[in-house]
Amino acid sequence: MRRVLHRIERHLRRVSTNPATMPATPVVLAYYTSWSAYEPRNYHALDMPVEHLTHINYAFANIKDGKIALGDSWADVERAHELKHPDGSPAGTFRGNFEILNRTDSPFRRRNPNIRTLISIGGWTFSKDFSLVARTPESRHVFTQSVLDFFTQHRFDGVDLDWEYPVEGGMDHNHRHPDDGHNFTLLLRQLRSGLDVLAQSLGRERYLLTVAVGATEHTAKHFDVPGLAETCDWINVMTYDAAGPWSSTAEHHAPLDFATTSLALYQRLGAPNYKLALGVPFYGRSFTGVRSIESGQRYDGTGPGTHEPGVVDWDDLCANYTPAQGYVRDGCTWWHPQTGVWVGADDEEAMARKGRLAREMGLAGVFWWEMSMDKRAELVRAVRRGMGYPE
Repeated sequence: MRRVLHRIERHLRRVSTNPATMPATPVVLAYYTSWSAYEPRNYHALDMPVEHLTHINYAFANIKDGKIALGDSWADVERAHELKHPDGSPAGTFRGNFEILNRTDSPFRRRNPNIRTLISIGGWTFSKDFSLVARTPESRHVFTQSVLDFFTQHRFDGVDLDWEYPVEGGMDHNHRHPDDGHNFTLLLRQLRSGLDVLAQSLGRERYLLTVAVGATEHTAKHFDVPGLAETCDWINVMTYDAAGPWSSTAEHHAPLDFATTSLALYQRLGAPNYKLALGVPFYGRSFTGVRSIESGQRYDGTGPGTHEPGVVDWDDLCANYTPAQGYVRDGCTWWHPQTGVWVGADDEEAMARKGRLAREMGLAGVFWWEMSMDKRAELVRAVRRGMGYPE
């Protein structure tokens, strides 16, 4: 590994980065979380509609002592799964989600040999130390080496950095620095070079490198967007959570105009369309004490949720927010006149529109948070339909 790192350093001295190109086919990407397999979600890696996906981001890995670390050791690499092939024949024992996703003999890979998996690092909970690992040449070097070791051991096809957020925002205990945005670009360049050298040494295809970014000016202003676009294969723009318990009125949290405004922001900051992936939510945001179905009403508090207050999974919405339970619906809004519960969420028609938007704009593709919320893959099929994929 030391020899690989010396080659990385020579590569970095020659060129700042090896620019990524447009994905060969539009990205259809699901975030799958380590906690999905636990009760009450009970949604396992093999339950994913892998035939309808091009990529999976596994959420999340952590950062400890300046290195990538497992986010949930039991779910990731310890739990024993006795799997079978589609024809019923034994496939063997697979340890953790990583082996299900990445072993070449996995039934998961056999269902879609072209699927590509990325380990997503950070997220809301695990972004505490991003600022530290990005801050100095030494810390970037240590972190890059740890990622290369991780790839060699666990056989992912790429890495997604979900830093929430550089400079300001995120959890209160996160480390921060005014130069976070610039340092992030330097970290990505080090990773890009390291991954390229490792891929060459293994004789395999190029590893993928992506980032997830906030959708508003407040977060976007701290990123070096041209640097992200140059270094990454694509940028996942989280075009959702525009409304919630922090809002003054009950609004749909992912309307189409919010998505187009966010994409225009990143274009203006220096990212071409083909480097931007559109984010869609497989959940709605709920409010209580709303006195009419129209958007923009005052509310009394956070509404009910599937696993946490105010967040309603698509599957739950379809099953429990129906006329039989007293709800009325208007497009992407559900409202209960007696209780005042109000939910804004994208339905299948809205998802198809966003898929068409991605196709018409020439975006890198579409991704969603997160797969366990749409167990019947209704929204998955709607997105694909809008993107022009066959049924």
